[in-house]
Amino acid sequence: MANILFLLEGASREKKYFNVMNRIFSDRIKSKINFFYYGTNIHVLYDELKKDSSLDIIELVKEKAKKDKDDKNYKILNENKFGEIYLIFDLDPQDDNFTCNRIQEMLDLFNNETENGKLYVNYPMVESFKHFKSIPDIDYNDYKVKIDDCTKYKRNVAKISCINHFKEIDKKIFFNIVKQNVSKINLLVNDSKTYDYNTYINTLNQNNIFRIQRKEIELDNSIYVINSMCLWPLDYFNESVFKEITT
Repeated sequence: MANILFLLEGASREKKYFNVMNRIFSDRIKSKINFFYYGTNIHVLYDELKKDSSLDIIELVKEKAKKDKDDKNYKILNENKFGEIYLIFDLDPQDDNFTCNRIQEMLDLFNNETENGKLYVNYPMVESFKHFKSIPDIDYNDYKVKIDDCTKYKRNVAKISCINHFKEIDKKIFFNIVKQNVSKINLLVNDSKTYDYNTYINTLNQNNIFRIQRKEIELDNSIYVINSMCLWPLDYFNESVFKEITT
């Protein structure tokens, strides 16, 4: 069975959040998962890809591992075949190189995990995973952040979050986090409080999420707080897991 590759922006933050998912779904994940930490943001990744339009994501990260003299990861990337590739990055709208067109190009390129890879963008960053005053949080649908405040987001979330340690996140809490994100996305994309598996598969995708965010950026210079990374189990597993999480 081909391995799974997760290309993560950072070496600590994203891995900690993913460890929660891995702990909850460890008995259902049959493929071996490999992590590669890119070490910088989505805008640098964009620039690297633009330098050579023929370069695929595996070759890019192999080149980075070689350049960084990361022999362990270079060997893993060189010797394994990856059936699925997932990229987890923050929006980073405060970056000087940020443009909506850049993000759209990345989403268009990385739209299939079995081809170029599938990109999940966290808004504004991975810490949106714990942007909850309580579980569940009745105000979650209203949470937005101004672009100018994104540099303070991590610190501000730490002050209000009811989640102090990752070990506190059990199956029930995690399912609530996922469900609240799906409900919020559905409300924004479809203007509806009801959804099913077909709704999720057909409309609640990364492109439609960004379409809503782009509109909000242009109208109000703000973005809705959404954690896309936590949606991965809904995409990876079948309908029964979707129903288990969201009902």
